[in-house]
Amino acid sequence: MFNLNDLVLMKPIVSFVMPAYNAEDYITEAINSVQRQSISDWELIIVDDGSTDRTKIIIDSFANRDNRFKVISLSQNSGCCYVPRKIAIENAQSEIIAPLDADDWIEPNYLSILINDMRAKDADIVYPSMFRPESHGHPELKILPLEDFNTSITYLGKELVKETIPNWRIGAGGGIIKKEIYLHCFDILTDMQFGYSDEYLTRLLLFYSHKVTFSYAKYFYRINENSVTQKLKLSSFDLMESTRRLAAFINVNYPSRSEEQIKIEVQRYTNVIEGIHMLHKAKYILSESEHLKAKQKVKQTYDEIKWDVIKPYVGHKYFYLLKLGLPFATRFISVYERFSKKQ
Repeated sequence: MFNLNDLVLMKPIVSFVMPAYNAEDYITEAINSVQRQSISDWELIIVDDGSTDRTKIIIDSFANRDNRFKVISLSQNSGCCYVPRKIAIENAQSEIIAPLDADDWIEPNYLSILINDMRAKDADIVYPSMFRPESHGHPELKILPLEDFNTSITYLGKELVKETIPNWRIGAGGGIIKKEIYLHCFDILTDMQFGYSDEYLTRLLLFYSHKVTFSYAKYFYRINENSVTQKLKLSSFDLMESTRRLAAFINVNYPSRSEEQIKIEVQRYTNVIEGIHMLHKAKYILSESEHLKAKQKVKQTYDEIKWDVIKPYVGHKYFYLLKLGLPFATRFISVYERFSKKQ
């Protein structure tokens, strides 16, 4: 018979969580990198998000040989990483969560380094260094955090939100995060079934963490052209929804005209410019009804731009062009892009 203390001791040190959707080309490398960890006391929870390729077969073949695996299968694709990630975390035994995407991988001493850093600094989150792997003659390259960002100190998570907008200056992929922070965020988040919902979640994880630190442990990030975030489709325009929610959160939780508020308004503005470019590219990719919905997403974001806030912080060319109106700006950029292709 086990007593309660025995059961507690049987919990793994870390729970890796991995959403997987049609990841047959890469998931074996991701799983192998977990199995090669110098620390063996982990579990890996993979949630198959309704894959239609061989992903489930590959996952099951590993799980049949290693009892540290837990496989959960969804009957249909959720359309975003948030749903399968949440399911995996809620089923995790450990109080420490290690997110790992199915098309990325980690070095063998990754977990050991992160755990040591978390204990040494009493941190809520430890983020790794994100690397672009060697490929096609290009050498391995560190991409985040940026070189001018100080990784030697421990931060209050709330201070780091501004380092993620309008562009990411820190690497907030992978790492290890206390489960209680995830669960707190899940409790306050509703209706998160949209593309880029993970980007919104990441900012909230930072905000509600007291101590966040950075590590030299390597997380290899693969830019997969077939991933949810790379393929142009209607959900590509959900980046604007993520920005809208983040803006609402920042406006409530940070002072007026703070650096965070200014940066999120600049991000909203750049989302509109990106959205106009995507609309032009998506004209012959999306259906007529999808294209109309995408235009509505861009217009909704455009209508919320705070022109007086962003004026000192953006280039005048697009600022005055967009302020003339969304239809005019859309036509101008469309003509400009067609002209540029002929050059």
